[in-house]
Amino acid sequence: MRDGKDLAARDAKRDLGAELLASVKAMKANEAARVTEVAPTLAAEARTKTEL
Repeated sequence: MRDGKDLAARDAKRDLGAELLASVKAMKANEAARVTEVAPTLAAEARTKTEL
């Protein structure tokens, strides 16, 4: 595990503004880094059908 000094040194080299801007552009272009699909449970399907 990294200690605080290692993390601070790593973070000092990062350009968070550029990283965030790149992330927003990727989201707007619908370029997801990962896609998570969750299968609904039987109970959730029943609630949807009965509009609960």
